[in-house]
Amino acid sequence: DLACTACRAGEYSERQGASGPCKRCPPGQAVADGGNSACDVCEPGTYQDEEGQLACKACPVGTYTEMTGSTALEACLPAPKGNYAPGTGNDGFFPCEAGTYQDQEGQGECKQPFCKECGKGSYQDRDGQRACKPCPAGSYCQATKMAAPTPCPAGKY
Repeated sequence: DLACTACRAGEYSERQGASGPCKRCPPGQAVADGGNSACDVCEPGTYQDEEGQLACKACPVGTYTEMTGSTALEACLPAPKGNYAPGTGNDGFFPCEAGTYQDQEGQGECKQPFCKECGKGSYQDRDGQRACKPCPAGSYCQATKMAAPTPCPAGKY
């Protein structure tokens, strides 16, 4: 009683009635289960640099690939400056949101600026300063992030 043997995971046989051994999935492809006539091409955000594998590998944090069937880690490109690629398996990158920045390639998140807001009662009218100025007499600083004090109206101090 002879029966056909299913190809194992990571292998395939594209011909019906094949008598030889199954073929291993080539780099850039993988298949997780057995009995396949083809392997699955690695999706964007992944690659596979070995043959006969069950799954594709995810691009590391800070990198991405838009291509399918990638066969090397080098296919995972670093996110450019001003952008980030969070987590693993990215098929693209994202621009840093307003108020954040990224001055390096290949990062998984954007940086917060080092500047702090001036609180109520203070202001700063020049860039690049280390501290806020107290609101002078005869004016008021009612809001945060003020660049200039508001003069008191006539008849008030």
